[in-house]
Amino acid sequence: MSNTYNSGADLLDSSGNLDSDQDGRELPDIIFDFLIKIVKDYDSETVLEEFIGLFWHLNCSDEQANHALRNQLQQLPSTATINPLLKRSCYILANNWYISRNYQAVQLLLEKLENTESDEYDILDPELGKLRNQVKYFLQSSDIQEISNCVLQHSQGWSSRYKSYLLVNQYIDPNNSQEQQEVARNISKQLREQYKFELAMYLARSSPKTQLRNETQIKNPTQLGEQVLDILKKTISTQRVSSYTHQAELFLKQTHKVTYRDFKSALPEYLMLQSGEKSTTRILRDKISAQLKDLYNFHDYKIINDDLKIRTCNSLIDFLTIEDGENPSFIFTFMINQGSVFTLAILMLKVILLDHSSKVHLELKVAQLIQFYQKYEEERCRQFILFLEIFNLVLTIFTENVQYHLVKMDQDDVSGPLTDNLDAYRVFSQSKGLDLREANLNNLNLNSLDLKGADFRGLNMSQMDLSGLDLRLANLEGANLQEANLNGTQLFIVNLKQSNLREASLLDANLARADLQQANLNRADLTGANLHRANLTRVDLSEAKLCSTNLENADLPGANLGFANLQGACLSQANLQQVNLRGAQLRSAHLRGVDLRGAYLGEADLTEADLTGANLEGANLEGAKLDGVNLNGAMLEQANLSYVKLNQASLERSHLVGAKLIYAQLRYSFLSHANLMGANLSYADLTRANLAGSNLSHTNLFRAAIRHTELAQADLSNANLLGANLFGSNLTEAHITGAKFGKNCGLSEETRNWIGSRLD
Repeated sequence: MSNTYNSGADLLDSSGNLDSDQDGRELPDIIFDFLIKIVKDYDSETVLEEFIGLFWHLNCSDEQANHALRNQLQQLPSTATINPLLKRSCYILANNWYISRNYQAVQLLLEKLENTESDEYDILDPELGKLRNQVKYFLQSSDIQEISNCVLQHSQGWSSRYKSYLLVNQYIDPNNSQEQQEVARNISKQLREQYKFELAMYLARSSPKTQLRNETQIKNPTQLGEQVLDILKKTISTQRVSSYTHQAELFLKQTHKVTYRDFKSALPEYLMLQSGEKSTTRILRDKISAQLKDLYNFHDYKIINDDLKIRTCNSLIDFLTIEDGENPSFIFTFMINQGSVFTLAILMLKVILLDHSSKVHLELKVAQLIQFYQKYEEERCRQFILFLEIFNLVLTIFTENVQYHLVKMDQDDVSGPLTDNLDAYRVFSQSKGLDLREANLNNLNLNSLDLKGADFRGLNMSQMDLSGLDLRLANLEGANLQEANLNGTQLFIVNLKQSNLREASLLDANLARADLQQANLNRADLTGANLHRANLTRVDLSEAKLCSTNLENADLPGANLGFANLQGACLSQANLQQVNLRGAQLRSAHLRGVDLRGAYLGEADLTEADLTGANLEGANLEGAKLDGVNLNGAMLEQANLSYVKLNQASLERSHLVGAKLIYAQLRYSFLSHANLMGANLSYADLTRANLAGSNLSHTNLFRAAIRHTELAQADLSNANLLGANLFGSNLTEAHITGAKFGKNCGLSEETRNWIGSRLD
């Protein structure tokens, strides 16, 4: 690998040349090559140890790197520093860690340097002392502050919210090292991706109809408050009437072979097409026309070409932002003071739509505006900040890979135009990714492509290795992914409707909010996968492995989970209505508040599962294992629990009205204050169960084993206790009016007399 060391002047030897090793490599390159190798091959903790070992102890694992740094120190002039060497070294590590999304390691790098302490070896080894003094000087310099401002997310006042623009200068400045440019570019991209993602998530949950009780509030990434929704709706509705992209294409087509003067003359009309004849518009048009008239007028009679178009767009951006390199232009100040920030943002958009390469120039100018205003308090910059927020929103809507759509929620509502009835519409976002439907994926290096939002509909990807890919927002509807490797793959909000994932491996995959309606996941391995809020309606998950899988708030109505392994899975608040869970393994599963109405759980193993507050109305649990289960407050009306094992289960205050518990085992179970009115507990085993204060009125307890059972204050009125074994049970203050007793073994004479006195 060839490296260009931009600041080598500080590391010259006595002859004016950079020293080199026997292979001809320059000494700084030996150090850089060493850092590049270890950051790619080792974990961040080892890399940090090596980095400190080299730059603090002159003792890393690579002798060539130690020798190179020692030679640099020996040849270092008294007035020079190794700041450039340290600075680029930091950026090499930071860039590689940002690429691998190891953001924490970048922060630890700076903390390690700042917290490394001196010791007695500073004095004993002069070269070591010199090195440490150089490192201390570096830590007090503007270089380390520049790195810190670039790679860390600490607050720098209100302007830090717009860091993605402030980094533009760093990644386009040719005087910065390649590593520094890459770090700045990666961080800027990361911040913009985060903004797009948070905006999409905020919009997805913005309608009151979609808000669920106790749901975490989604962050609004803008400073516009709730009005961001109205701004988006108005902007998108305007785009529908007259697309800005279409306007730009039409203008370029009409001016394809005109002279440069005619091109300039037509520009004001294109820019102000939607602005009308207000005084602000007239002033703006006149000002732009006057500045364009004299712009490159020595080219007026040339036919317009790409070079002139680019230079004109960049000049227009200067007119609209900063002309002298320091102060806001007249047009910018005028528009801000007039409160026309939306119009100003749209003007800038129209310029860059004529030439997309001018977008970077615009972002650089916006960064210069931020630097101009950041010396003022936020309160004094309210109009400018409003512009930044609108500008950010406009660029995201029209220049990023996300489409925004307005969808009318109530089709019967025909009242008024859109602008009068914004509440009737919702904004939906959709990623615009690569269309790979006709591609031969075997010839593509998928790891090198940006696959977010990519279109894979109907493709055959069976047995393919897609592990670790970022497929967020991708469309995989109807795709064949049988036996594919999707371990660790990002499938967030992905469309997998009717896809074939039979026997696919999805270990630790992120499928949060994915749409898997009617997908085939038979025998798929989803161990540790995240399916939070996924739509799994009528999906086939029979015999699937779902151990420790997150299915919290997922929709699974009508799904087939027969004999699936859900041990330790989290299904809290999930919708499992009419689900087939026959023979499923649900040991220790988290099922708090789950909706299992009408579900079939015959022979399922729910041992020690948490079903607190679950709704099992009409569910069939015949033959299921429920030993040690937590069903406190659960709804079990009309549920079939015949032959179930509920030993040592907790059913406090649960609702079992009309439930079938024939031959059920409830030994040592806790049923205090449970409602079992009209339930069928014939032949059930309630030995040593706690039914204190429970409602057992009209309950069938024929021949039930109620030995040593706590029935204090229980309501047994009109219950059928014929043939029940009540040996040692506590009936203190129990209500037995209308109850049927007979052939009851185990009753003491005293208890028989007490029952007789209550029934007479």
